Amino acid sequence: MLRLPNFSNISQYKRVGAISLVEGLEFIRSSRLSTANRLEPKTIFGVKFRCGSNRLATFLYKGTDCVNCGRKGSYFALEWCKNQTAGLCHLNLWGITDKGIHFLMTSDHIMPKSKGGEGSIQNRQPMCAGCNSKKGNLTPEQLRIRAIRRELKLKRKKV
Repeated sequence: MLRLPNFSNISQYKRVGAISLVEGLEFIRSSRLSTANRLEPKTIFGVKFRCGSNRLATFLYKGTDCVNCGRKGSYFALEWCKNQTAGLCHLNLWGITDKGIHFLMTSDHIMPKSKGGEGSIQNRQPMCAGCNSKKGNLTPEQLRIRAIRRELKLKRKKV
């Protein structure tokens, strides 16, 4: 079990506790063994949570590094939504920059759900919250066009 300061002021979550990357991935792996396991809540720090979701499975099957900037997830935190009064906690993946800044890792939909993408693991990729926010609901093709335009703009500035 990791001992980290309470960083609840930097997110929409109230921190209950934190566990190592290895411990978190093992919880997720054990929850993916059967459909019944996916629905069965786990208990840690005296609170219940589920960890069999495709969101968390993204980190198990596709890694814990942001596919865009390479930031690395380094620990899992068990957290309540600040506006949540009952139910289950969230298990969230967090990383820490070289400067000690904590950031949330997300499970991005490669093809956005708003544009017909599925919620399956095949349509997901690990991404830090900052990169996911910048990506928004752009499709892979729209992202390629954006990158080309940015590159052309930089070339024009050099001339």
